[in-house]
Amino acid sequence: MFIIAVSSYCFFWQTYYCHIFVNEILYLFGIPPDIQDPTINFLEKKHEIFTLLFGSIFTFATSLFASLLTIIIAYFIFRSINQRQTEITRLSFLRQHEEDIMRIMSEKTCLHPDVFFSESKWGSIQDYTKKEYFNYRWALNEEPWLVYDGPLDQFFKYAHLEIDGTNTIQFRFNGDRLSSKAIHEILAWFRSVNRARELKFVEDDDLELLWRPILAHSFNNRYKFLKLYFQDDIRVFERLILDVIKIIRDRQPNTWSHYKYQIDGDFREFLKNNDISI
Repeated sequence: MFIIAVSSYCFFWQTYYCHIFVNEILYLFGIPPDIQDPTINFLEKKHEIFTLLFGSIFTFATSLFASLLTIIIAYFIFRSINQRQTEITRLSFLRQHEEDIMRIMSEKTCLHPDVFFSESKWGSIQDYTKKEYFNYRWALNEEPWLVYDGPLDQFFKYAHLEIDGTNTIQFRFNGDRLSSKAIHEILAWFRSVNRARELKFVEDDDLELLWRPILAHSFNNRYKFLKLYFQDDIRVFERLILDVIKIIRDRQPNTWSHYKYQIDGDFREFLKNNDISI
């Protein structure tokens, strides 16, 4: 309305019809339209009209600027609070997962039996009445895990065994066994961290702190065993191990030069298929 009024005034103020138009404008703004005679010199009201129009425009512009400034300030305050809250949540997530992996590593979920019988395709026949329990960290030592290339149903038939009310899986040729609960907790842990990576919640700096238990599952036939055991869920391990390899290779070259030779042949093939050099 203001722009139309100013434009009309600039183009038609010297005309007869402009006098009538000004009266209408004054009426709209609550000013008594005292220009009744079109022959009265319109210039006497010129200053009053411009003062009213530009005053209104200035007031509107000031209010608009103040509103925009308030919105901008509120946005940056909210953004700062949100970033801080996100950082606190992220640190809490990392601390929880560090505690979880330490708990899994320290729980005695592995057992080593006394050997008492002859050799078979599954290794020596074991006496599980005499056994010794170890934590999961022991399962990640330099001894290789079981490699089985036969039918999958045979693997689950002979590898699974319930001992002292706990379902276990044979993971070494010598009869060493691992609690099924522990290996599924490892899967859940990998899945949780991997999901956080997909959501960009866990950054490279964070994953670098967790590289040891992640990379260890690509050594000593563990990747091949996990692939046999978890089938399609092996992708959870693959993605996270792949991310860790890229981070350690680029950020810790001396560390990587030591560990890269311990990677399973099967995982090397996976890296090759994904055009990742080690």
